[in-house]
Amino acid sequence: MISIKSKRYDRLGRYHGLGESGLSRLRDAKVSVAGCGGLGGSIITMLARYPVGEIRLIDRDVMDETNLAHQALVFEHHIAQLTPKVVSATEYISTVNSDINTKSLFDDIRSNNADELLSGSDIVIDGLDNFATRFIINDWCMKNSVPYIYGGLVESEASMKVVVPGKTSCLRCLIPEPPEPGTVRTCDAYGVHLPIIPFLSALMVDAAIGILIGNETENTGAVIEVRLGVEGSSLRILGASAAQNPECPTCQGKFEFLDSKGDNRAISVCGQNAIAISLDTEIAPSSLTDTLGADFNVSVNPYLIRAMDESNSLVYTVFSHGRVTLEGSDDETKLRSFISKYIGN
Repeated sequence: MISIKSKRYDRLGRYHGLGESGLSRLRDAKVSVAGCGGLGGSIITMLARYPVGEIRLIDRDVMDETNLAHQALVFEHHIAQLTPKVVSATEYISTVNSDINTKSLFDDIRSNNADELLSGSDIVIDGLDNFATRFIINDWCMKNSVPYIYGGLVESEASMKVVVPGKTSCLRCLIPEPPEPGTVRTCDAYGVHLPIIPFLSALMVDAAIGILIGNETENTGAVIEVRLGVEGSSLRILGASAAQNPECPTCQGKFEFLDSKGDNRAISVCGQNAIAISLDTEIAPSSLTDTLGADFNVSVNPYLIRAMDESNSLVYTVFSHGRVTLEGSDDETKLRSFISKYIGN
């Protein structure tokens, strides 16, 4: 049991907006962070300083060299080891605050496993980079009356929205359908201004703490837009906290994304010449070593196996949670042929 009277929380408890009663509520809270990259990692660095009872970490990816400049929980040794982001996040929390119970879930949030991954959460905080998963989470949170904090950023701009089921509009009120690939800017294509990440994560953590201790504000549910940069900075609060779209299917109890069970369509990977398919099965990466090793240059660890076709500049990655990616091409036929030949699905 976390002791809120511990000296470590002295400065937090002295803040009049939190106090001992607020710390006590946090001690019983279960927080899920979906996505542990740039935004999610920054959120985690702050959450870990509070006496949060449980932090559930959910992410499907491993680290690569492009993460080093903007992701707080990535270190150089992680790159060579192909370390999952949830592993580094768990290590960070255990080093900073061993009182917190952490659950590390190296998995891909899908319609058919959302309940398993998110059940028991008191709030879900979004550190994701794709709208397909966000719409599943929005559906799940609305269906289960769990607050959800959406956050997104690119270049020097960021936005966030707090969703409190029954009190505010939801993400689908704001964005009726997931944007088509290539129609929105992404960090992979347009980059990110580093200071915008901790700025947005601070706003999101502030909102989460407020909800968890029962101090919702007049701006809860509004869209907040932030822009930082050498050309000038701004913060705007847009919209009303309860401005639901009367035509929003989710607010009417139609959870179309959550109910799309067994969907394993190929999807484009954010801002890259790559595609991915999520299989409805777990895979032991080591079981594919011999099969793939005959045709590819292979790297393997407990979380994935990576097969490199250097002659064609293609890289196939099979994750233990069932996601399979192809980098270097957006040809779905190539990826499905690989899956059929080497995995058997």
